[in-house]
Amino acid sequence: MIKSSTARIALLGSSISTFSLCLPHAVLAADLPAKTTATTSTTQAEAKDSTAKPEKIVVKGKRRGDYSPSDASSATRTNIPLIETPMTVRVIDSSVMSDRGLTQPRELAESVAGVQNVGGYGNTPSQWYVIRGFSTAGVNYRDGYRSADVFTPRDFANVDRVEFVMGPQSVLYGQSQPAGAVNTITKTPIAQDFGVAEVRAGSFGSLRGSLDLNRNLGDVAIRLNAMAETSDSYVDFEKSKNYLIAPSIRYNVTDSIELLYSGEFMHTGEDGFSNGLPMAQGVFDLSASATVSAPWADLENESWSNRVEARIRLSDQWTFRQGFYDSQTSRSYRGVSPAFNQFDGTPLGSYPIMYNAGPKDDQRNTFAQTELTGQLETGPVKHNILLGYEHFKSRFDFAFYDQFGCDNAGNCFGGYTSTFSTGLPYPTGGFTGAFEDSSGARTDAFYVNDQMSFGNLRIMVGARHDDAQVQSSADTATKAVTTGRFGALYLLSPQTSVYYSVGQSFVPNVGLRLGGGTLDPEQGLQHELGLKHSIRPGLDL
Repeated sequence: MIKSSTARIALLGSSISTFSLCLPHAVLAADLPAKTTATTSTTQAEAKDSTAKPEKIVVKGKRRGDYSPSDASSATRTNIPLIETPMTVRVIDSSVMSDRGLTQPRELAESVAGVQNVGGYGNTPSQWYVIRGFSTAGVNYRDGYRSADVFTPRDFANVDRVEFVMGPQSVLYGQSQPAGAVNTITKTPIAQDFGVAEVRAGSFGSLRGSLDLNRNLGDVAIRLNAMAETSDSYVDFEKSKNYLIAPSIRYNVTDSIELLYSGEFMHTGEDGFSNGLPMAQGVFDLSASATVSAPWADLENESWSNRVEARIRLSDQWTFRQGFYDSQTSRSYRGVSPAFNQFDGTPLGSYPIMYNAGPKDDQRNTFAQTELTGQLETGPVKHNILLGYEHFKSRFDFAFYDQFGCDNAGNCFGGYTSTFSTGLPYPTGGFTGAFEDSSGARTDAFYVNDQMSFGNLRIMVGARHDDAQVQSSADTATKAVTTGRFGALYLLSPQTSVYYSVGQSFVPNVGLRLGGGTLDPEQGLQHELGLKHSIRPGLDL
């Protein structure tokens, strides 16, 4: 058993110059931003009068949020209470993240039923999940924008909450796995002044510092989140050094026009890079520190993103939003891993291992999103309407060194055949050459969604049309797909509702068939019948 422990010191305050101290896990960050004011009902003259009544003090503050937010934007892109939304939505907000000390996406799997995390390269903290048995590989969302990455490391230093929308969700998110959509909402400026600084120290030499500063300047608000951490590991040769910086600014041009910019840069470095131990006879007899890696193995990953949004309130009922999002990842790696295609059951000592190395593993996503949301009434029926257009483009450029890989028989390319018992040295003359290739996708889509309210009845109807193009090496395929969804919900009481929903999903496959040619898109269909009940605030069933 691997034992670990962590201590936290958090410096918090409602202004940058005033802080309090918490140690450990007595974290007040979720209470921020909050302002406390005191007013007195006595006058100076009354204070001098010994017969005056006792001084009356009124304290005003903001109550800490609970673990079950009442609404989420990912399900409908509008602010409709979850109890009235005919689908399963799970939200992990900043209260849970702070109280549990969560710092990486893979830690969310312990908080959401039906969700498993899949580690990234060298077990780095990726956003790859398995939900209800289906993978979300290559289909992630950040602030509602698609990011077609799989292994890009992420950190929660700049995350406000994560929303899991279960089941096919192609109407709102286009290319979406049957598993559902995982939308990460990042921190943006708010109309408060506060500062939060936190330091953590734990087992295996881990040390982490983070900073969250927000400043309200009237029509302008700015925010800066930063993080740096370093850690050894119980696994031999494994060490990591990571840092992140994320600035953002919000500008209220007028009472009805708002502009937002947010950016993020993160560097991830890992020594002793490897993709784990082989599933071989005798592997469970090894010590916890065992690895197929070597001291010279390493991984370097840099990712950065930029988001620009304009929000225009056309009237009390209608709002127009235009957004642009660009994200990039650059990665190189040199390591040793078990042979990917070896059959299980091979004795550990003779299990083939291989060089797993490449000079380039780069991803870029560009996204434009135009939306119009509003409310209207037709007789007794109230409508929450969403109209939108999206343009999405992704490209993946990758390269493998000549020494990379083994075939199905366990013969490693370039004559670098070796086994677990003998290990692999750094190649003589270093890593050489490179096989390069690329793939990509492009999509244009129109979508509409309407959630109707009539008494205690809620009806949701949506449709989307995607024109998608997929490219893999020299092969290109195009596909036009129309998907839809329908949901009906009835409020038995303010705390209880029953619902039925049906939804479709659509994902172009980036890859090649054995023998050539592109793969057909993956399509999904789900029917769901459910019950929602709020036992008490913060505890939902």
